[in-house]
Amino acid sequence: MPTSIVPWLIDLLKGNPLLLLMTVMAIGFLLGQVKVGGVQLGVAMVMFVGIGVGSLDPALKLPDFIYFLGLALFVYTIGLSSAPSFFRALNRSGLRQTGLALLGLTASFVAIILVGNAMGLSAPLRATAFAGSLTNSPALASVLETLRGNGLSEAEIGRTVTGYAISYPPGILIPLLLIAGFRRLTGVNLREEAKTIPAYRLMSEKLNAYTVLVTKPEIVDVPVKEISRELGNAFTFGRRRRDGADEVVTSRTTFMPGDLVSVIGSESQAVRVVERLGELSETHLENDREQLDFRRVIVSNAKIAGRSLAELKLSEKHGAVVTRVKRGEFEFIPTGETILQLGDRVRVLARRENQEAVSKFLGDKPRGLMDADLASLGLGMMLGLLVGEIPIPGPGGSTFKLGFAGGPLLVALVLGRIQRTGPIIWNISHTANMTLRQFGLAIFAAGVGLKSGYQFMETIRSGAAVPMLVTGSVSSLVCGLVILVGGFYLMKIPLNSLFGVYAAAQTQPVTLAFSVGQTGNELPSTAYATSSPFATVFKIVAANLLLTLFK
Repeated sequence: MPTSIVPWLIDLLKGNPLLLLMTVMAIGFLLGQVKVGGVQLGVAMVMFVGIGVGSLDPALKLPDFIYFLGLALFVYTIGLSSAPSFFRALNRSGLRQTGLALLGLTASFVAIILVGNAMGLSAPLRATAFAGSLTNSPALASVLETLRGNGLSEAEIGRTVTGYAISYPPGILIPLLLIAGFRRLTGVNLREEAKTIPAYRLMSEKLNAYTVLVTKPEIVDVPVKEISRELGNAFTFGRRRRDGADEVVTSRTTFMPGDLVSVIGSESQAVRVVERLGELSETHLENDREQLDFRRVIVSNAKIAGRSLAELKLSEKHGAVVTRVKRGEFEFIPTGETILQLGDRVRVLARRENQEAVSKFLGDKPRGLMDADLASLGLGMMLGLLVGEIPIPGPGGSTFKLGFAGGPLLVALVLGRIQRTGPIIWNISHTANMTLRQFGLAIFAAGVGLKSGYQFMETIRSGAAVPMLVTGSVSSLVCGLVILVGGFYLMKIPLNSLFGVYAAAQTQPVTLAFSVGQTGNELPSTAYATSSPFATVFKIVAANLLLTLFK
């Protein structure tokens, strides 16, 4: 590019923040698709493009509210989609993962103390380097608020922020390198490993319909709900044929020898059902659509979204049963507790004359999916941002806030669990969630890259960056090694989940996006949502503790 064009281009971008944002995002996404050593950086490349562009001029940065909008939007949508998994994970497995994340952060905290002492860093620089090495802006904000309360001038605070700016890029790069390197070192096939995880297996196994001939006399008069409780809920019954007449199977249906019953589930589950009821039949009930028919219906009725199938009473009202639910890329077997979400595609089995009424009841109007989304999204994020502003007592009489990341994430987890409040549906469709999540992450990555780019390069040129760079790099490296090595070799946590635990310890959306790209599934997101709220609070407290211990 001719040198005369560069100043003109810089001036153009300085005067147009929106053009600057879109330029960084466009270039970042394009470069993120390039494979280097078999690895794609994806949206993480937006961050590095932002650093490169931001290093050209101190004015090449975005207004803070754009950066915070992207961060809040990302964590809020993650919280909504991960809420069911988060609360299910509050068990022994989930607590082990959270404990591992906190152990890694504790090791990082100790490393900051030891290396920072060797490098002669002041307490404020140690605190900001700790926040930067673990890429946690709420921790930085809390430290700066404490320093202001201690009477530091804005100039002194500005110099302190260099610890964050210098340690932040290594805090981004080191996790990406560790995840890619650890995957190669272990040689684990992540997609095959995912199939061994029960939660993923149930969501990803191919579902088929089987017809069973009932021959076992001991099954007579046993209601379907008892059979499902006995064998698990990873399958469902569709129809029962007796004396040539077909009926939809409900929880109260019973069987007797000679009945033909359709079973929907994976092959492994079908084998268990066949063993319990009788034998596999050569008849294929699902192919006979004369009496009962099935139809794919899109859930778009706001009145029924956020309610469980048991609440909807489809069998009583419409003589229908939902045999499969497809949400995003996954198709799974529903139970009575399954809560329908806007955008779900469900397979409904009912009498032909009832199909239209069932479709109308569920909605089946794709254009109506966004009707209630923006209202609930705005209200939910408003609540999250308000919660993020609540002062929380910290060590040494200080206070901290959950901020733009912790507040929306915490509220989204609660609202995602509640699903709806009166007419307000908190969850949004899977497609809308993924689109908003990716957009928010891209804004965040571009904003933080541009924000730290110039200061990062200036500090590097001055030579004053070495102590902060070494301290932050060691902090980030120690955290990652403790989590990855300890989690995989000692705690036997699958890499699909372990990468999410590491991203949660870093509370880093870019690391999470990279992990999801490596695994090809949402298991890292579940682990991230489980552990990141605890990690955020820990880092805020620990950063302030560094100020208190080393005044």
